[in-house]
Amino acid sequence: MDDFGQGAAPGGAPLPYPPYGAPWPMPAPEQGSRKRLWLSLAAAATAVVVGLGLMVGLGGRFTAAEKPSRKPDITELTSDMLVERASFPDPSGGKWISGVNSAGDSPSEMPNLTVDPPECADLYSSPSSATQTATATLAKLQPGGLHSMRVRLALTPDRPDLKAFVDKCQSFKQTFESGGRSVTTDIQLSPLEAEGVPSWAVATVITSSSKAAIRLPIAITASTISGYYRGVLVVASSNDIGLRTGDDESADATHADELVQLFNTQIEKLEAAQ
Repeated sequence: MDDFGQGAAPGGAPLPYPPYGAPWPMPAPEQGSRKRLWLSLAAAATAVVVGLGLMVGLGGRFTAAEKPSRKPDITELTSDMLVERASFPDPSGGKWISGVNSAGDSPSEMPNLTVDPPECADLYSSPSSATQTATATLAKLQPGGLHSMRVRLALTPDRPDLKAFVDKCQSFKQTFESGGRSVTTDIQLSPLEAEGVPSWAVATVITSSSKAAIRLPIAITASTISGYYRGVLVVASSNDIGLRTGDDESADATHADELVQLFNTQIEKLEAAQ
């Protein structure tokens, strides 16, 4: 049993948290504890927040003369290139996951998910061309919801300029279907104003709320900082998941200062890598 009251899967293996790439929002459980509900919401939030950050990061391009590091590009990710748990704000407690994947190691990140406009579907995973990814996540239950911070690294053979996607996907819809039920969510993307963001990186705020008639309304606010460093796509995200009945804008969910520090710490790790 972990800090979230999570048990073990059949066969005794611990249940992963959040389940890799689960889409969101998930239909609310018929019965269960408050912790079970927050676990479901956190798992469901992972794909879109990471995907949106990846999309924005791919748009941050620079010439050889503007490259932020003079070191050669990294060609293989290792676990010691990721930030440690101690680099996250308030690192004690909660649920910690960290590791490296190779292409094809992970299941699809968007089953039963449709996006309008369809071009924005590219936001839901690492770039399809990614040869390796690495992720470090710390999630904690807090009064009123769940807060998580995450760093994602990806190696890609190409770096397409997706700034056009940022413009087109400032507002779009996604629909998740499961068990004969569907949940449609409105997603908005806007710039994040934060001091300390490198000039070659891009910072955004992502907001979302479900209008579905499920047991409790879901609202998600996240901030991301993204960019390429030494050939590695780096995405840091700060995510807050709450059950809202009113104005979501009143929630201070961006944690901008902490996010900037986490992103820059990850950049320092990549700079130090051989």
